[in-house]
Amino acid sequence: MIETRSSFCRVCHAACPILVDIEDGRRVVEVHGDRDDPLFEGYTCIKGRQLPDQHHHPDRLRSTLQRTEEGSFRAVPSEEALDTIAGRIDDIVARYGPRAVASYTGTGAYQNSTSVAVASAWHRGFDSPSFYTSVTIDQPAHRAAALRMGAWEAGWHNFTDADVSLAIGYNPLVSSYAPSGGLQGTNPFVALRRAQERGLSMIVIDPRRTELATAADLWLQVQPGEDPTLLAGMLREIFRLGLVDEDFCQNHVDGLDALEAAVAPFTAGYVAERALVDANDVSAAAELFGTGSRGSAGAGTGPNMAPHSMLTQHLVYALNVVCGRVNRPGDLLEGGAFLSPGDTRRAQVIPPGDPAPGSPHRLRGLSGMAEEMLTNALADEILLPGEGQVRALIVSGGNPVVAWPDQTKTIAAMEALDLLVVIDHRMTATAEYADYVVAPRLELERADVPHIMDRWFPAPYTNYTPA
Repeated sequence: MIETRSSFCRVCHAACPILVDIEDGRRVVEVHGDRDDPLFEGYTCIKGRQLPDQHHHPDRLRSTLQRTEEGSFRAVPSEEALDTIAGRIDDIVARYGPRAVASYTGTGAYQNSTSVAVASAWHRGFDSPSFYTSVTIDQPAHRAAALRMGAWEAGWHNFTDADVSLAIGYNPLVSSYAPSGGLQGTNPFVALRRAQERGLSMIVIDPRRTELATAADLWLQVQPGEDPTLLAGMLREIFRLGLVDEDFCQNHVDGLDALEAAVAPFTAGYVAERALVDANDVSAAAELFGTGSRGSAGAGTGPNMAPHSMLTQHLVYALNVVCGRVNRPGDLLEGGAFLSPGDTRRAQVIPPGDPAPGSPHRLRGLSGMAEEMLTNALADEILLPGEGQVRALIVSGGNPVVAWPDQTKTIAAMEALDLLVVIDHRMTATAEYADYVVAPRLELERADVPHIMDRWFPAPYTNYTPA
């Protein structure tokens, strides 16, 4: 007997509502979109529709595993494993201090609304600053650039009423990701078509001819790593064409003259030669973006993982600021932020601050970001002897051996740990080095809410699913 239940997908942060066909009350046989949902209108992506394979894959781990003295793994009761792990952590903290115990929350763990909050609270509970997540190797420049430059509390213009949108290095037609003000993954193909029918001009900067680039009104196939060159050239053209929002900048912006001087050498010809794009397209993109009345620029994972990611993100924000692409009094703020108590979004500047206000690392003079440390330094924190050396690591829904920079160093770090615990439903490359592998429930087996998308949905909207 097949029973259909409502839920939502958590493979990524888009949180697409889904209908789940369950056979005999226990086996997921099919996942499809919910056409009655007012925001998604039945949209799902191929990843979410493969949830039955994930839940019932023959290689899925269904019990906690402990490494034996011979190096193999044996199944053990979870309660026994957790008691032993807790005892070993207590011993490490007693001998070396709280900093010696670290955790890494990976992309997979973000599929659970409580994962980051619980890990962060756990660290605060015993005074360990060694809290790491995939954010600091995925898109750290978003947060750091906003701290460094300052921000606008009410946010950038919405996509739903924009007449121009500039997308740099992301593809929401496949990934369901977009920065604030961009095309979100809620029925993105239909949303883009409707927007272009009402007059939206879509500009895409990307080395690849992605699905979004194919649908764009103007696509600039930038040389990888040269995003800041192209963005500087667009800013120069906006200054040259007199497309600066003078009133907004006079009231809210410092350093405009310095910015204009800094981008002055980036002529369309120089940008074309260096970034391998057509000079006329540089000018056309700047004019198209600058003459729009509403709409913002945003960058994705690609530029954030490329060289000069902080500069790229700074110039993206500069485009929005120079053109005054911010929500003003009377503008519609779309996301309800129902799950974020105390959320305020006033039409005012958040002043610049320290882009790295977190705890200091023991190497290269680095400091962590707000509330977390830098994942690209964690292997060194494990391998570098001395006070504060990380000796225990809990990996939740991540795969450092594959995801972190310098795989050879990462493997050496995994092997050097006194205790490595991996929470995952698969025997990953990192789990192979673990002392314990804890098998979790998967998303359809637990209740949840769409915590990350709460303020990004293009309407007041949230969701809940039982297990």
